[in-house]
Amino acid sequence: MRDREARIIDVALLYGFSSQEAFTKSFKQYFGVTPGVYQKSVKAVPLVFKKDIMYPEHLKKKGEVFLVKDEEIRIRFEKIPTHKLVYLERKGVDNYMDFWELVDQEEGMDCDYLHGMLASMPGLYEEGFGAFLDDGYLFGKDVPLDYEVDKNLGFKEKIIEETGYLIFEHPGFQEAEFGEALRQVRRVALDKYDFSMHGYKIDQSFVKAYEHSGMDICFYFIRVPLKDK
Repeated sequence: MRDREARIIDVALLYGFSSQEAFTKSFKQYFGVTPGVYQKSVKAVPLVFKKDIMYPEHLKKKGEVFLVKDEEIRIRFEKIPTHKLVYLERKGVDNYMDFWELVDQEEGMDCDYLHGMLASMPGLYEEGFGAFLDDGYLFGKDVPLDYEVDKNLGFKEKIIEETGYLIFEHPGFQEAEFGEALRQVRRVALDKYDFSMHGYKIDQSFVKAYEHSGMDICFYFIRVPLKDK
């Protein structure tokens, strides 16, 4: 409904509703707006979204550990156009899980609701992502420059100019090996890789690096911002 010109009745029937009216009633009850209003405004809504994807605590028991050599971590250059970053930032934490645990303890803040709001926003990346700061951590979503976000949600906004990035991505792993894949990519991208030898300069003026992950289809990659050569 957000990204395609889909008819509401077609969406309703596709997902098992008996009628457009039944779909509209359920949609409004959960999201606070009707499907028609949502399609016209494309406002953020609290999507249901897992919050345990960076440091999963409930993974299946490990079987045979799946590892790859450091040389098999895929490295590529990518330039991302100017966009707006909508995000939450907290000091004193350095990872995804501690970040959301901190947010959830704050008065008037609900991590699942806020995470779901970010996940619903349109952008180059389908899911929200984290980033390492010098003294903290942030989690946010890239959105178009003209996208308007409810100021009452407490998100910060920053225009990120067109920038080049080096992407470090694991070639593939099973759910039980998520922790190993995460640590390996971080080590290669943040400790082992010699950027200067390859003619790159890291731009840490805002963040050290962004991290992206997903558990439905297991992936993990780090995106390191670069200065112009």
